[in-house]
Amino acid sequence: TEVGNAFTSTLGLHLEWQEGLAPIFVPRASMRYLFAEDWTLRASFGRGFRHPRVLSENAHLFATSKQWVIEDRLEREISWNSGVNLVGKPSIFGNDLELNADFYLTWFEEQQVIDLDEEYSKVHLYALDGNSRAFQALLTLSYRFAPYLNAKLGGKYTDSRAQLRTGFRQLIMVPRYRAIASIDLETLNKKWLWNITANYVGKMRLPDKSGVPHEP
Repeated sequence: TEVGNAFTSTLGLHLEWQEGLAPIFVPRASMRYLFAEDWTLRASFGRGFRHPRVLSENAHLFATSKQWVIEDRLEREISWNSGVNLVGKPSIFGNDLELNADFYLTWFEEQQVIDLDEEYSKVHLYALDGNSRAFQALLTLSYRFAPYLNAKLGGKYTDSRAQLRTGFRQLIMVPRYRAIASIDLETLNKKWLWNITANYVGKMRLPDKSGVPHEP
């Protein structure tokens, strides 16, 4: 649907059928609202699925000498996804400031859980029994101070949790906070470009090591 030039929306329904699996409906809805000349708001909501490749996606765990305990192995994971995106280009001191803000929330109906907390010497794989969700918020700013000088600044917050047998816990090795700052300096003839970039990666949770033998 479309209302004037300011609001548009789309609805869709996809049916996926694979031999040996039950059919799955994948609905999706999206909208766009242009509420000012330089500001656009987008939103989306839908269902998604994927086929987990447990061994190849976790090949890095082979080097840990941990014993693998595969209790359940799902043919597919199913989730619901929602998101909001805001894009703006307000003019500041005669130049455009490009702003991009994103907010995403995903929660799972079915998920393959990789549990490294239950036993320090084992990798447990089982089907999700409880809640699992991931929330992300991203903000990026870009401003051109001069034809040859551009600066970018970005930040990201992630909160990913899943119901493990040891509790509803933050996922392993997923930082809550990330940030990046970048400055581009380009000659007027566009033959030379210098870039300085700095990254920040926040704290990440390690697997539970309480069962590891240690000397008193």
